[in-house]
Amino acid sequence: MASAPSPALDELRYGLQRYLSIKSSYAPQFSPDDRTVAYLSDLTGIPQIWTVSLEQEAWPQQLTLGQERVGFLSYAKTRNTIACGVDAGGDERFQIHLLEDGGQRLTKLTRVPDVIHNWGDWSPDETSVCFSSNSRDRSFFDIYTQSLTADSPDRVYQQDGNNYPIAWSPDSSSILFSRMHAPFNHDLYLLQLGDGSVQRLTSHEGEASYGSAAFDVTGRYVHCITDQGREFPGLARIDLRDLSLVYLYTEEWELESLSIARDGRRLAFTVNEEGYSRLMVGAVGDEHAQAVEVPKSVIGGLAWSNGGEKLAFTLSSSRTNSDVWLHDLPTGSVRRLTKSSTCGIPESTFAEAQLFRYRSFDGLEIPAFLYGPNDHASPRPLILYLHGVPRASSGPDSALCCSSSYTSASRSSPPTSGAAQGMAGRTPI
Repeated sequence: MASAPSPALDELRYGLQRYLSIKSSYAPQFSPDDRTVAYLSDLTGIPQIWTVSLEQEAWPQQLTLGQERVGFLSYAKTRNTIACGVDAGGDERFQIHLLEDGGQRLTKLTRVPDVIHNWGDWSPDETSVCFSSNSRDRSFFDIYTQSLTADSPDRVYQQDGNNYPIAWSPDSSSILFSRMHAPFNHDLYLLQLGDGSVQRLTSHEGEASYGSAAFDVTGRYVHCITDQGREFPGLARIDLRDLSLVYLYTEEWELESLSIARDGRRLAFTVNEEGYSRLMVGAVGDEHAQAVEVPKSVIGGLAWSNGGEKLAFTLSSSRTNSDVWLHDLPTGSVRRLTKSSTCGIPESTFAEAQLFRYRSFDGLEIPAFLYGPNDHASPRPLILYLHGVPRASSGPDSALCCSSSYTSASRSSPPTSGAAQGMAGRTPI
């Protein structure tokens, strides 16, 4: 016998479908002239590529009009071309396409619909791209390069493992790539395109992760976020001459996504402090990065303008849905660049998440977020969100609970790396 619907659902002011239809914008990328930002948005129901001018009050423009979702994009730095990934029916077998001439022309670069393609990088002269795919064997990812004018790619590295290209070296001679052994155990490698030789850059004992890796402007160093030999991930620099690793910035919190400006002068990263992101900006090589004042939120998708004077990023919180924001360094200003639809639901009805802590069976204090309705007149049902992916559920996916007759609780620091790994296996709430 089917159970009766919860009375709380009947009290939803705006209806369940409206909450589930709240839109988002994310993954910003600057155009070569830095006048517009391209990004992904599901405003039409399916993620597509949009652009917005940096002029105040500019209206966004939709560039792709397909019936399939766009999963990633990468804007070239010197040509008006966007590389993007499109799958079919949500099968995650992304094919790389080229969007050119302001969206007037969309052409397929890869044409193997049953194969997964993982984006890597543009070559420095932007005449080729690199990516990984499981074309040879569906269980493994090899590395490929392909000219924009070629009909098929060249396999430049084959190995029975999960290999993901990250960046092409500034002098075009090599490709930096990552190999994932396990969720918390990675290595960085350098592939020499001339002779196909591979060098492991990150010798370590035990598990270690290396994220957001990037060459510096000279190609002599690789910067990354790593927990090698540490409890909490920090910002490190690897010298490619002797493979020495030096930490440049550490805290007793986890550092997360990293982005280095194209001119090599500045970098930006985020710090996960009890589930909230702290946005940090500093000069490359300077240990004294400064915090940027932003709303309490989760931040990702860091992207520098080509001139290095602006930083775009994705911000979401319990009070705002995911949108693209812009930090202008010369003025110090921070503003919301896009305003995705809340489908008629006022943002004022979204409740602020409340941080609290609870004690595990072994005495460890674990932070978590509590989302409660604005009306506390009577006891409410409680939804426990026992998720196992990085970061807190602090976006509009909790808006239903925040604005209705439900209360929701979500752990703010799920098992990722460092001390958080110690939480793995514990009951979150």
